[in-house]
Amino acid sequence: MSGEISKLTGAFTSGWKSGGQNGNGSTGGNRLATALSNVSTHVNSIMPSQGNMPKAETGGTGGGSTAGTAGGGGNNISISKALGNAIQPNNTDLGTMLKGVAGGFAQMMPDVDATMKRAGSYYRANLFAGNPMGRANMQGWTLHGLGNNLTSLGSDANVAKYLTGQGMAVGMGANTTYQQTLRTVGNAARYLNISNEDAAASVERLTGGAGSSAMLRKFGIYTSDLATGKEKTQGQIFEELAQRLTAGRGNATTEETMASIRRGNLGQSINQFFQGDSAGAEMFKQYMIDRAGGKKMDLSDNAAMKKLYGAGGANDVRIVTGKQIGRAHV
Repeated sequence: MSGEISKLTGAFTSGWKSGGQNGNGSTGGNRLATALSNVSTHVNSIMPSQGNMPKAETGGTGGGSTAGTAGGGGNNISISKALGNAIQPNNTDLGTMLKGVAGGFAQMMPDVDATMKRAGSYYRANLFAGNPMGRANMQGWTLHGLGNNLTSLGSDANVAKYLTGQGMAVGMGANTTYQQTLRTVGNAARYLNISNEDAAASVERLTGGAGSSAMLRKFGIYTSDLATGKEKTQGQIFEELAQRLTAGRGNATTEETMASIRRGNLGQSINQFFQGDSAGAEMFKQYMIDRAGGKKMDLSDNAAMKKLYGAGGANDVRIVTGKQIGRAHV
């Protein structure tokens, strides 16, 4: 660390001296501009390629599996870009320059308030879960289940807090209700661009007390396996619901299905059952459309969803928009 500080000091000193020797003379603005340019170049050369302060200009519109790597996120901020006009040689107002420097570095600092809120949400989620594994492990398990498909900074912690607050036990096993729910929430974000929080509330509601009761009362569908007591996945429940609403007829075309959603019995039934749950209604409508086209939309099944995303991520909202939030940003 002391070696890097020495190098930064040397870069600044060298720039200060050359700034007064390169024809632009002796103004403090020219000297500081050159000095800060040297510092900027050196800092960018030693920045890591991942983390809260990614290496300059590594992002793109690619779709790397981890944001912050080449082709990952498209919103990385370099040291030079953060400083902006503050280090332009024609800026001779020293006060303006220094304010620009301070503002530039402030842009690169992590959001302390968001970090504290996220940590607090995980702490509360761990308490709800009975302190089984500690905050760090819960965070790891939650990110694993979501597949890093986050829709906002801290949304993973919000999901963990909500699900445990509703009484859902935390588990790492792939077949646990917690992991099934997280996979569904993550794929809803990746495929349908539904926020993690909205998807979590909808999926949990489907198999929670009120949702289970309504599903049994209105359609005669059990949301858990009577033999094992294990909760069914959203895909399993959606398929049973589809069979009830179509009276077992499975030959409707995509066009006919969409027409029924818009102005027929299917749309009315969906709106009545998912009243107040727009995310649930959107997920089931898409399920019916994909089903009519011979596709399987099971958001809890990563293997099935990979087929829907298609080659090159044609149906992957992260690639279509060029944006992804992953571990590197949290």
